[in-house]
Amino acid sequence: MSFELTAFIVSLVVSNLSPVSGEVEPDKVVIVPVRRIRGRALTRAEIESIIGKIVRERGIPASPEEIEKLAEDIYEWQGYLIEWRKLIKDILKIEDEYSRGRLTLEKYLSSLLEHEKELEERIAGYVYGEENVKTFCNVRFKTSLEKEKLPSLEELLGRVVTRNIIGSGTPLMEAIGKPVSKIVIEEGVKWLKTSEKLEGMTVIFEDPSCLVLEEKEGFLRLRKATPEELKHRVQFKTAKMLMSTFLSRLDEEIKNWMPKPDAKWNIKVKQEYKEECREIPAITHFSASLEEPKFILSKKLLEVHVFLLVDADSLCRYGQTFKQYSMSEISDLIREFERKVGEKKYPVILCLASITGWVREDVDDVEKYENPRLQLYLVDIKNKKIYYNREAERIEFVEILNSCLK
Repeated sequence: MSFELTAFIVSLVVSNLSPVSGEVEPDKVVIVPVRRIRGRALTRAEIESIIGKIVRERGIPASPEEIEKLAEDIYEWQGYLIEWRKLIKDILKIEDEYSRGRLTLEKYLSSLLEHEKELEERIAGYVYGEENVKTFCNVRFKTSLEKEKLPSLEELLGRVVTRNIIGSGTPLMEAIGKPVSKIVIEEGVKWLKTSEKLEGMTVIFEDPSCLVLEEKEGFLRLRKATPEELKHRVQFKTAKMLMSTFLSRLDEEIKNWMPKPDAKWNIKVKQEYKEECREIPAITHFSASLEEPKFILSKKLLEVHVFLLVDADSLCRYGQTFKQYSMSEISDLIREFERKVGEKKYPVILCLASITGWVREDVDDVEKYENPRLQLYLVDIKNKKIYYNREAERIEFVEILNSCLK
């Protein structure tokens, strides 16, 4: 039997019977990620036995049929965990093949993104599965445990097993890599504490892939990512590859786009970095002006401005980001372009691209946006989506963007 899987299931049942939040000491927190789970999957009978033990010890009025139904739901949920673990191993193999020179960059990137898409589906199934368990616990058991009466981890699993599980975990501060004064765990996160005999350690049974970390005034809040957020999650390495690929294809496509045969493109790229993060640019401004030679001076025919936005803070601190951008964050930039186009005698294209996509309200607004001199586009690079007013005739630039996202 896998101790880690048993602990995941125990924490799932307990956290759904009594969802609690709490403040914990940063140096006494370990997190058990999916890749640390060892051993085989548990059978339905073993899962049913685990649930029965918790139900009996906590005095929860549940019938054998209800326990059996819950065990079936958790068995299905466990399947996502097992498939998730397998996909992580496959991704590590792909990275090893690339590091040994057996895969081209293009093949490596396509394979990695394909596996990460599969991984997102497993993680989303895992999160949805937890919601099913939560609903079942609330409706069927009609009970809640008081916070102060929550069982300790060794009370449920035994001291030796608990010690092994703590040893298989990663200190959370090591995973974060930045000091914080306090950690706040929100409801929905699976966690249990040990007794004082085991130093009152907090063990979080979540993979970092499922956790959104938000730091404010030295406090670090941990909450469970929603299925919608998981669609937009990007890891540091993937973000860099997506950025590089998008920009190189954009440069190539623009250079090959000649609305007028004798005109020439003047292309510039400017990158801005956050003070605390020099590893990845927060904003990349790709500008291209199409100019037609006219005696001494040239005549501008078209301007293209693409701003690539990245949540560099989260990527550098936590190695991932779930953030969907909002146009309200760059409203000054949009207003400035709207003001400037009134002074120009040629059209301007403004494209706002984000690795992690855009909030739904902005997508709706852009699809209704009208300005005779300013063409506005939103691009979700990871999910390969382009948003714009489809009633306008803008086929050529949309085709360029589509080529950049292939």
